[in-house]
Amino acid sequence: NNTGVDTTRFPTTYGKDCGAHDAAKCYDWWGPASGAGLWNTSAGGNDWCCDSWCYVAEDCPLQDGMGEAVLPYSYRSCVDSTQVYNTTSLACEGTRRLTAAEQQEEKQEEKQEETQEETQEEKQEKAEKQEKEEKEEKE
Repeated sequence: NNTGVDTTRFPTTYGKDCGAHDAAKCYDWWGPASGAGLWNTSAGGNDWCCDSWCYVAEDCPLQDGMGEAVLPYSYRSCVDSTQVYNTTSLACEGTRRLTAAEQQEEKQEEKQEETQEETQEEKQEKAEKQEKEEKEEKE
């Protein structure tokens, strides 16, 4: 439900279901000239423009805050976006940002790779040590 949303400024579907509602006009709606105080000039500071969200019930445990028309909204109830907001083109693009699940998966893969590398190094050290011992025995 988005009752109370300014439909002269926002589409009638704004926040009704999960979607990146701010992506197309993020700078116009929330940029420095908007007076909203949401714009962030640091790198990646406006990636939220590309994220899917929706308005939720006031008692929703996934509520992230209050939005337009003082309606509770949630990003957590929607699927994460991997796009980033390009402040030059003023558009969502690319896929450099990973979702939380992908970040966790990447960390697990890195850990597995480190373990495999350690195992290979240990095998090589063991083989070198064994070779050295055999060489010493022959002498």
